[in-house]
Amino acid sequence: MYDAGLPFSCVNYTDSFGEFIEAVGQYGPGIKPPTYHEVRVPCLKKEVEKTNKIVEEHKVQWKVYGCSIMMDKWTAKNGKMVINVLVNSTIGSVFLEFYDASDSSTNSNKMFNLFEKTILKVGPENVVQVVTDNASENKKADDMLKGVFPNIYWTPCAAHCVNLMFGDIFNFC
Repeated sequence: MYDAGLPFSCVNYTDSFGEFIEAVGQYGPGIKPPTYHEVRVPCLKKEVEKTNKIVEEHKVQWKVYGCSIMMDKWTAKNGKMVINVLVNSTIGSVFLEFYDASDSSTNSNKMFNLFEKTILKVGPENVVQVVTDNASENKKADDMLKGVFPNIYWTPCAAHCVNLMFGDIFNFC
């Protein structure tokens, strides 16, 4: 673990890590680890197929029950601004994609374009709402969104609103 740089938390994955340890133990001495190529190509392809199957199951739920697009904008330690896009439905959330927004400002036009692009990707007939923080550019983008998709709502993130309220309270005191 140490020389490979594996995080200590890998032992918390009791299903996969436990099965791995058990399988190695059952094989006994002399087991050969997979090659770099095996891990990088066929094993990775299997994981991609497995992940795509999960995403397809989510897409079925989007069509039946609708879904929410959630966007989380944050700045990494290296100064890059990233917008993570997730889609939430009755069976949970799935990561859709991310955008590197560090080389440009995220004004209302750019946010509207991102909203629109994501809605079209998911399918406007499937989207109930878009959830973001309540930054002014997102509110303005929502005003533009209403003109194109009048049945899709913009919802400010409750956690972000509460965080701002606490900030105001502490600044007031």
